Amino acid sequence: MLVLITDGFFEWEDRDGEQFGLDRLESAIRDHAELPPQEIIGAMHAAILAFTSGTPQADDLTAVIIKRVS
Repeated sequence: MLVLITDGFFEWEDRDGEQFGLDRLESAIRDHAELPPQEIIGAMHAAILAFTSGTPQADDLTAVIIKRVS
């Protein structure tokens, strides 16, 4: 699986200014790796929204996931 994302995902901050970060993003991807790409992206976004509790995002969010089909 190849995951290409912009920094808007992991730099999104919560109300205290803490960024979502790469570790949380990696966990969200690994936890849903068996899903189709569009659902992995949705799970990443849902995890970020839960972490940030509604803080506005000031950066772009772009993600492309490519999975090998066996």
